[in-house]
Amino acid sequence: MDYQKSRICRRTVLLGASSGFVLPLFIPGLVRGAQGTPGPNERIGIGAIGVGNRASLLLEQLPEDGRIVALSDCNLPRAETFKKNKGGDWPVHQDYRHLLDRKDVDAVIVATLDFQRVLPCIHACQAGKDIYAEKPLSLYIHEGRVLVEAVRKHKRVLQVGTQQRSMAINRIVCQFVRNGGLGKILEVRAVNYTGPNPLPKEPFPEEPVPAGLDWDKWLNQAAWRPFNHRWMQWGWLDMMGGEMTNWGAHGVDQVQWALGRDDTAPVEMWPLTPGYNGQVEMRYADGIPLRFILERGPVGGAVFVGDSGKL
Repeated sequence: MDYQKSRICRRTVLLGASSGFVLPLFIPGLVRGAQGTPGPNERIGIGAIGVGNRASLLLEQLPEDGRIVALSDCNLPRAETFKKNKGGDWPVHQDYRHLLDRKDVDAVIVATLDFQRVLPCIHACQAGKDIYAEKPLSLYIHEGRVLVEAVRKHKRVLQVGTQQRSMAINRIVCQFVRNGGLGKILEVRAVNYTGPNPLPKEPFPEEPVPAGLDWDKWLNQAAWRPFNHRWMQWGWLDMMGGEMTNWGAHGVDQVQWALGRDDTAPVEMWPLTPGYNGQVEMRYADGIPLRFILERGPVGGAVFVGDSGKL
């Protein structure tokens, strides 16, 4: 399979709202056809890479312009269960590269776990597919930059699942803060999101690999270890970033949006309290502090304190 040869023209990404959150809609440039001529395709072929809980929800709420044409999951029973529950007749692949080879797949939804996400996205770019990927987009900063370079090189469209950007209340409130509704911002307080679970001091005992699971492929970039079902539970250090990159990704995004800082970031950071999940303070170049100090608070948002009010 040669993913360097792109056969599909660039698409326009539209946003379709469904059941309170936004999903991508990939429209090939040829779908409309010439004036007075029906397009060669009426609906967009979508392939799913990873068919767990989140992907199942996304697929269930796919806009009408999209149609599922294939599923892929290294844990085959998950994809087969979704197919059976929905009465689908889609082919199911254990190796997502076979899905990317399909000519009827125009775009893919990549809703794997954090540490499994970047490589399928890069391969999708090379295969000429557009991509909707769940957040966080990557586990490490460098691999995220490599993915950005791949998107640009292959002229693909990639959308990340930060749906709060498309919610009216979030847009209105962020615009209110950004336009001075609270006066001069004095500080921003955010939830002290927990990080990932530290790796166990002693390895888990080896267990038989369940039928239908490609354990090596599931581990992806994580170091090899014998199978134990506890590794598949959420939150290990070398697999994901814990709540900081789960709900915290939304919270930080809202801070950036409200402060009008999409093209920059804090320039300093330091710990406020010791410990693995200690509180942290950051500071922007203009002096505004961002403090991750709240034990309870607006998960996925923040508290903005200005000289004219607090929100």
